[in-house]
Amino acid sequence: MTRNLARDPLEEEQEFPEPPRIKALRRAVMGLMLVLALGMALIAATIAWRLTRAAPAGAPAPVRAESLVLPEGAEPLALGGDAAAIMVLTRMPDGAEWLLGLSREDGRELYRVPVRRAPPQDARAGD
Repeated sequence: MTRNLARDPLEEEQEFPEPPRIKALRRAVMGLMLVLALGMALIAATIAWRLTRAAPAGAPAPVRAESLVLPEGAEPLALGGDAAAIMVLTRMPDGAEWLLGLSREDGRELYRVPVRRAPPQDARAGD
């Protein structure tokens, strides 16, 4: 008759007890794993909550370049803005660049600021 050579894990634990530092290390690793899992769940829940939340009532509607009335021949280069105004960086037919501030309510021009770019510096100019 064959004998079962497998030992009982509880019997083995009693024969070779785990050192206290190893037990503490195992508990610390399990605690950190739990914190990591909870953190990932919290991040996923926050992302889902923000994606499903409705936009605030006072949030301005997104603006597209095609919907703006710009001066004749002006080419929009960049858009920006805040709750009150839309800012458009434009290049005029003569090559000049202007920052135009347009009202969100009626689209009228609020301000116009010339953009003056610094000339490119030659990499060897300092030699």
